Amino acid sequence: TCRALVALVALCGSTPISLGQIVLQESVSLSDSRPLLMELVSYMQSLPAERYEAVAPVLLEKLEIRAVGFNEAIVKLREDLGDFFERAGRFRDAANCLAEVPFVSAVRSENQKYLLEMHVRVANLLLRAQDIVRAEGFLERAGALIGSDTEPSMRLRVKVCNANISDAKLNFTKAAQLFLEAAQADAQTLTVRPAPRSDSTRTQT
Repeated sequence: TCRALVALVALCGSTPISLGQIVLQESVSLSDSRPLLMELVSYMQSLPAERYEAVAPVLLEKLEIRAVGFNEAIVKLREDLGDFFERAGRFRDAANCLAEVPFVSAVRSENQKYLLEMHVRVANLLLRAQDIVRAEGFLERAGALIGSDTEPSMRLRVKVCNANISDAKLNFTKAAQLFLEAAQADAQTLTVRPAPRSDSTRTQT
């Protein structure tokens, strides 16, 4: 299997980069290289943090040279690298990494939902990095993706992000109004239902 091959190469002392170079050779068919690269991207998450930070950007650069054939691996690696930077508190790096996901060709079911979630995530990361202008730009793009079938929870995330941006811009009146609307919307989505009682908990007569 691909996993066994990755493990074997690692055991033999090869690096993820050297394996990536081998797989990306034009002599290797896409039908063979694509699943192996996906497996390699997943395998790299088990590397120590310093090692992962060193090799992931290099592999990403090599993948993007042949982007047409490896969009799925590029999306996965950018998502993983974005997660890595976010966990490290490097919010600007995380945002920059995720902002360059090839959104148009991203291989995802419910692609519209994925695009919306990613734009809101990038906006929030940029906001945490105090890059208000870019955060607002990504949120505007997110707003354009909202449709009639957008889940209430996602609409709420967009509204809260908008409120936080207004707050960061010192527009406290607008921020307060948006936070109030978000709180009201959140309350409306909560439905309390009594838990069904089992036979053992019913009152004996």
